[in-house]
Amino acid sequence: KDAEKALSLIIDGEAKATDYLEIGGVRCMNVGGIGIDVDVLERCQRGKLKGKIKYLMSLIQSLFVFKGLPILIESEGVEEKHNALIATACNGAQFGGGISICPTADIQDGLIDVVIVDCISKIKLIGAFIQLMKGKILEYPLTKHFRCERVRFTPDTPCTAQLDGELYKNLQFDVKLGKGLRFYR
Repeated sequence: KDAEKALSLIIDGEAKATDYLEIGGVRCMNVGGIGIDVDVLERCQRGKLKGKIKYLMSLIQSLFVFKGLPILIESEGVEEKHNALIATACNGAQFGGGISICPTADIQDGLIDVVIVDCISKIKLIGAFIQLMKGKILEYPLTKHFRCERVRFTPDTPCTAQLDGELYKNLQFDVKLGKGLRFYR
């Protein structure tokens, strides 16, 4: 947000190698996911409110109605079924305007961080949400986190995915890591 600082970074800095995700043929720099995050974004698109209140109201509505997403996760020869509240492939640590979904993610480590939070009762959902907002979702008992070079999410029924906050309908959520981009940071 500081133009002088940004210009100084470009003039005096050096571009550093950065990984990226390729999901169903679409490039994603930060986080891609399916689950409640998509439900929130879809509500935001339909809502009439503006700004942060729109996002907050959409989030609250989703917390009460989202029932989970049955998916198969496949990575490096291992398959697991989940009823996911959220399933994300992370290159970066944050999404949704600064929510820390994977604090340990590193954009240049050569690995995809996968975070899956299983769907739970509405009472326990509040606890998961609090942990997420504190940046401690990886410590939550119903969270699974692993790193890999490739992962595929296959939902039981076609669904919308979000990649860096943009919605994509019926995208094959087959994730591989790309390398070679250079960014000033």
